Amino acid sequence: MIGYVTVGTNDLERAARFYDPIAAELGVGRMMDFDSFIAWGNMDGAAGIAATKPFDGEAATVGNGTMVALQAQDRETPYWATIRASVLNMRVGPSADYKIDWVYRLPGLPVKVLRLMEGWRLIEDPDGAQGWVVARLLSPDRGAIVIGDGLAELRDGPSHDAMLKWRVEPGVVGALGGCDDGWCELRIDDYRGYIAQNRLWGAGEP
Repeated sequence: MIGYVTVGTNDLERAARFYDPIAAELGVGRMMDFDSFIAWGNMDGAAGIAATKPFDGEAATVGNGTMVALQAQDRETPYWATIRASVLNMRVGPSADYKIDWVYRLPGLPVKVLRLMEGWRLIEDPDGAQGWVVARLLSPDRGAIVIGDGLAELRDGPSHDAMLKWRVEPGVVGALGGCDDGWCELRIDDYRGYIAQNRLWGAGEP
């Protein structure tokens, strides 16, 4: 039930030098590592411990910087999801008290959910960035983003021999249909067709 416990620190580097060898002795390493927050443990293991600079900017004292993060694992991870909201804040930890590390403004963007906490999800985006977002702002609907160099071809059927319908720029997102034999069905607004799976991030196994 407990994901990890944080302790406040005024010197994160010094705290890291203290906890790194302890974690190594226990057979674990850093599971999260940000500018103001480091957590030790295993993502799918027992409760971990974290050191953090207090989010209010004040000095770490008894109670300031201390928190218990609850873990609510309601399905197997990792799994795919898409961003539901028009604006989504990614934070360095699973709480609104943590600083915002990035702001997403692309509904339908696929993300990989790596870990679950009560009301929060640790995600990875197509660029490999990881952080925590509010769970209710994610959708279970499958989506994909076009990747790679140059325009991708959206065809009438799952074959290079099928009629070319449109060309799609990298960075375009769409609703993902089924995938088979290296081809995936993709719907971009009112446009629908088949695209090579290797030109998509969000298709296949997470």
